[in-house]
Amino acid sequence: MNQRRREQGVGIVTAAFILFVLTAAGAAMIRLSSTQTITSTQALLAAQAIQVARSGIQREMNLIIEGGGAAECFDKPAANFAGTPFTLDTDCTKTDHDEAGEDFDVFWIESEAFYSPPGATSDRIRRKLEATITDRDFP
Repeated sequence: MNQRRREQGVGIVTAAFILFVLTAAGAAMIRLSSTQTITSTQALLAAQAIQVARSGIQREMNLIIEGGGAAECFDKPAANFAGTPFTLDTDCTKTDHDEAGEDFDVFWIESEAFYSPPGATSDRIRRKLEATITDRDFP
């Protein structure tokens, strides 16, 4: 009988320990799920930023090509990219060249897409692309 009295509180201690372990496992799963959501959102935003930067390069190239013989750079100030949370900044530099009596221009284009949610300090996404084109005729 004395043995039974000493074993009466073991069930509560065991139940409390199991409850603690299950709570800790549940909290770890919730944190893991939250981290995966954040990571996949940032990966999606990074892919979108690349596409926005590519469109900035393409826009500058189209403006240069449409300029025909008087091709010039058309820098656009940083602005929100239509329908997206991104800011797009493009920069174009034109240099004149003369090689073997042939005049041609080389255009260096830089396009940067930037995303920063309001009030965020660490969730910034930035992608920068560069391209070089020329109006030189190659044989």
